[in-house]
Amino acid sequence: CMRIGNDRGRDVTNEAAQLVWQLVMAEGGEIGWELDDGSRMILKAEKLEAVQ
Repeated sequence: CMRIGNDRGRDVTNEAAQLVWQLVMAEGGEIGWELDDGSRMILKAEKLEAVQ
């Protein structure tokens, strides 16, 4: 569920990072953009399993 507001005690930076991570993972772990100068910007996400 999406929460809106600026409640005290919320780490909105962490929430935003998790939303972006979920989006990138849903797109196969990598999304990219072509920039005006012909270069590319790449955003990658991965999940590392805990070492027992």
